[in-house]
Amino acid sequence: FDANIILGGSEERRRFFDKLLSQLDNNYLLNLISYNRILRQRNTLLKDASLKSINEDLLLSYDNALHEFGSKIYAKRKECLGLLINSFQNYYDIISEKNEKVNIHYKSELQNNYLNDILIQNRTKDKILMYTSSGVHRDDFIFTINSHNLKKNGSQGQQKTFLISLKFAYFDVLNKHHQSCPILLLDDIFDKLDHDRVSQIIKILNTNQFGQIFITDTNFERISSIMNQLNSNCKYFMFNKNGLYEETFKSEKN
Repeated sequence: FDANIILGGSEERRRFFDKLLSQLDNNYLLNLISYNRILRQRNTLLKDASLKSINEDLLLSYDNALHEFGSKIYAKRKECLGLLINSFQNYYDIISEKNEKVNIHYKSELQNNYLNDILIQNRTKDKILMYTSSGVHRDDFIFTINSHNLKKNGSQGQQKTFLISLKFAYFDVLNKHHQSCPILLLDDIFDKLDHDRVSQIIKILNTNQFGQIFITDTNFERISSIMNQLNSNCKYFMFNKNGLYEETFKSEKN
């Protein structure tokens, strides 16, 4: 799991949602590509304006294009959070046994204004800064636990639980949309978690709703003990610095 989704900047959280949306909707990916291309062109124009007078007509055309694509991106991000949030909160409740309350808030300037109006209002500032200071490329998703910022107030175990719940919810959304079972990748998920949370994750995995799962861990004894509690076939691949050195197979319990 990439802890930067929580600990990193807003671009990490946007990337998470943009990746999911691009897997759900090809048009979203095309709109995102178009938005970023026009954003680069607008920023280039603003930088060139420091050397000569700016082409106001060209700047307006960039503003209109950013508004067109940015509005679609904003609407889809808002819709995506709606698809994800209930499943995510349900998984977190199961793993934490309802000991904490979590939420995700979508923060965007487009919540209260149209993007073309925002760009016009900030035009003088953008000319001084020589880049576009407003738009969906500045959006963020705020993760909270018990109404406090998870990045600042969440323990490592709570942050890991948050990420795992996001991963499970991501899987659910893809599975429901495509009506096919994606491969689930769980990278080093049991580190930083107490026994109770590990047990709850095992219960989730034992529902057999996930299909094929790849799990990585740095502690063989821990992962072997955990996998022995799962009602499924599994195969272990052990690696060291020289590469693969052992394979073992465990049959499903009867």
